[in-house]
This record gives sequence, structure tokens and C-alpha cells, in this order.
Amino acid sequence: MVRLLLALGADVSATDATGATALTVSALAGADPSVMAALEAAGATLDLVAALALARHDVAERLLAEDPTRLGPAGRDALALHVLVSRRHVEAVRWLLAHGADVNATRVFWDCDQTALHVTAEHGLVELARLLLNAGADPTIRDGKYEATALGWAEYCHQPAIAALLRERGITC
Repeated sequence: MVRLLLALGADVSATDATGATALTVSALAGADPSVMAALEAAGATLDLVAALALARHDVAERLLAEDPTRLGPAGRDALALHVLVSRRHVEAVRWLLAHGADVNATRVFWDCDQTALHVTAEHGLVELARLLLNAGADPTIRDGKYEATALGWAEYCHQPAIAALLRERGITC
């Protein structure tokens, strides 16, 4: 299908609502290497999220060196932490945190301004929640749509392990 779309002139640099290209989506999904090779042959280049999803830290380091503001509040990869948390890429999240990603940044992600910790609470991602909390995530931040904390999300989404983790950290609301 990718080859057909490319033959029909699909734009390999087109992005979705999160800024992901076809190559980024393929990398996040663990697509067959032939799919990614076809996209790269058509001119697609790795962005930061794709590079991290593929553990291409050399590319990620180069991209960050070229634009040190890319992980900042207005940076083009400000959503990277949220995306990689939602895709359960633990090592990529560790890399982002080690390279200055704001663990408490709120981003509109699926129609709701939220933190990456909210994402872990929604999906029951205990290891990632622990990682974010250890990196300084503030569990009292409320999302911009429901005005709920990560604990509220964990309770609403029936994620008792996340709720227990947050309560162990002293969070009560």
C-alpha cells in the first residue's frame, strides 16, 4: 500500500494533527523495515520522535544539537514526550527526560490539554508513571478539559495500579 501511495504521489512530508509524518507513524508502529526504507527512498527523513522510536540516538542527538529549542514550550517537538509515553517507548522517554524535556508540560493531546503523567494514568502505564514522577512530574496539575489530576484520571479510567502509585506518593486528590 505504501508503494502504491508513493507511486500515486503521496507527500512523504505531510503530517497528521500531532505533527507526525508517515515515517514517524511507521517508526512508532514498528512497521516492517521495507516500509520505512520505501518512505526514506521517497525523500522522508527521520524526525526526533521517529529517531527515538527506532533508538537512533545519533540522529536524535544531531537534531537536538541543530535546534536546542525543539523540546522547549514552543519547540516543534514539544509533544514528543506525550507521544512517546502514549506509545510506551520507555527508553525514548528516558532519553527525552535526560535531554531536558519538560516533564510537567501540558499539551493538547486528543482534544485535552494534559501532562504526560495524565497519559500514563489513562492507560495504566505504571513503569512510565514512576519514571515521570521520579523525574519531577507534578501529580497535582489538572488537565484543561476535565480539571482532573492524574489521580482523577486513574480513578475514572479504572487504573488502580496508577492510583495506588500516586497515593503512595502522598497524592489524595
